Amino acid sequence: SVLFPATMSAKRERRAQSLGADSTSGEDEDEKEMRSRRDNNKPQPELTSAADLRAALDLFRSQRHSTYRTFNMMMFDMDPAVAATFFQSVNGFTGKEMTVAAGVPALCPDFLIDEAAFEPCGYSMNAVKDQAYSTIHITPEAQCSYVSFET
Repeated sequence: SVLFPATMSAKRERRAQSLGADSTSGEDEDEKEMRSRRDNNKPQPELTSAADLRAALDLFRSQRHSTYRTFNMMMFDMDPAVAATFFQSVNGFTGKEMTVAAGVPALCPDFLIDEAAFEPCGYSMNAVKDQAYSTIHITPEAQCSYVSFET
């Protein structure tokens, strides 16, 4: 009906005025924050290289303001050559050696990194720098390979 949108606009304006919001936009601070989070949580283009990931992380980190934000990436079906890095039973790598082989120091420059390699396979890393953190967990078995990265 034609009346319904006008009624909603009037309700929104009254609510905005009662909350002290800008009556021209009709949004209070909570609504603006929710819209911002919704807009920032839209699926992003596929990252196909380490350079793409670094660029995405640089952009993400530059957009951090006073609001707490999380970037979470989940990956499946690891390339077998990459997965081999995380089989301690095959290569004998320590957690630190896996960290270096995987390029984590370039991904998390100047972070304090605490890593663990699991027997026969697997890897976990937590890193902190000031108020920022990153975490990586890897299960490299071909039938259920999984990588998660969060910052």
